[in-house]
Amino acid sequence: MAATEVSALPHLSIGSRAHVDNETHKYAEEELFLLTSGAPLSNLDWKTKTFIVVESASLQRPYILLPVNGYYFVQFSTSNVVGELSSNLGHDNMQKFASFYNEVIAYNDLHSNPLDYYFVRILTISKVEYVNRLDQRGTVYFRDSTKISEKSAQPLWGYETIGRMQDINNLRFNELKAAVSTPSALMLDELP
Repeated sequence: MAATEVSALPHLSIGSRAHVDNETHKYAEEELFLLTSGAPLSNLDWKTKTFIVVESASLQRPYILLPVNGYYFVQFSTSNVVGELSSNLGHDNMQKFASFYNEVIAYNDLHSNPLDYYFVRILTISKVEYVNRLDQRGTVYFRDSTKISEKSAQPLWGYETIGRMQDINNLRFNELKAAVSTPSALMLDELP
């Protein structure tokens, strides 16, 4: 690749910020932000898909992923062509997931069989499309804030939800436990 082409490429990255609730003084919301420290870009299109990752020795495969609706629900774009370009914000998303996480911990505490323990976390896949200074289209994928290849992202990005998604506002462990055994659940041997 010629030096002129390299200097025309944006260097995209994703970060996150946690916001503290003024009343509880606990982290309540997480915001993702997209930035470039490279060349300016245009025609930005940033899409995300968020999943709950469920791990348990009792599952058919090591990782079961269930899509979550509403973890990030609004996107704000700046008019910047370099620096911070856009952000995705959730409404009390960390607080809602923390409540659900505590429900899972309570379930685990009630069971003495380690094969019936569950571990959960949030995973977000991003697809960022843009046009660089040479008028060339580009696409970059991220798992949370880590850049990954299109091949690695494809099982998650290409996954189409069949049936009802998990709603961040109404997460219940019993419903999630039932959902991981449905044929529509995304099962992976390893995460991208």
